[in-house]
Amino acid sequence: MRSDKRRVEFLAGRFAAKEAFSKAAGTGIGHLGFKDMEVLPNEKGAPRLRVKGFEQYHIFVSLSHSEAYAVAQVVMEARHDSTSSNPLS
Repeated sequence: MRSDKRRVEFLAGRFAAKEAFSKAAGTGIGHLGFKDMEVLPNEKGAPRLRVKGFEQYHIFVSLSHSEAYAVAQVVMEARHDSTSSNPLS
């Protein structure tokens, strides 16, 4: 179980990932809600983002945090096999 201190760092990283995604998508928080985005572990334990309405994108996320800071970087890539509409247009 995580200590309270580590839990805050963990949650701050998740918040940073959601904020970074909203900026990468160009929508900001408001058009998308925090509940529309989930930060989950992949099969190797690394973070991945699942975002409602953005299934046609590969979403790459990197998180880092320390006692004082949490940062995240998100890159979105359109899937070549996608036939659904673009939520960004």
